Amino acid sequence: MATLLASLIAFSRLNEDSEIIALRSSSVSLFQILPPVVAFSVISYLFASLIAIYLFPMGNHSMARLLFGVARVNTSIGIKQGVFNDSIPNIVLYANHI
Repeated sequence: MATLLASLIAFSRLNEDSEIIALRSSSVSLFQILPPVVAFSVISYLFASLIAIYLFPMGNHSMARLLFGVARVNTSIGIKQGVFNDSIPNIVLYANHI
């Protein structure tokens, strides 16, 4: 979204300041201006896709693994074997074997 907004603002400013007319009068077409914009858009799309597809799920998985590890270490201290344990609020645990 930021890339789309940036390109819209940039071309809007170019049009507002009549710089597109100046470029066209010096024989620079609009298709000669577009390749850097398209290249930047594709690069930012690939970067955003990499983050959304790989890095977010990897971070969520790592956070869940860390939280379960911390919960396992901290709760095993207060849990006793063969007894209903209520050391965690609103949860009752029974452990046959630790």
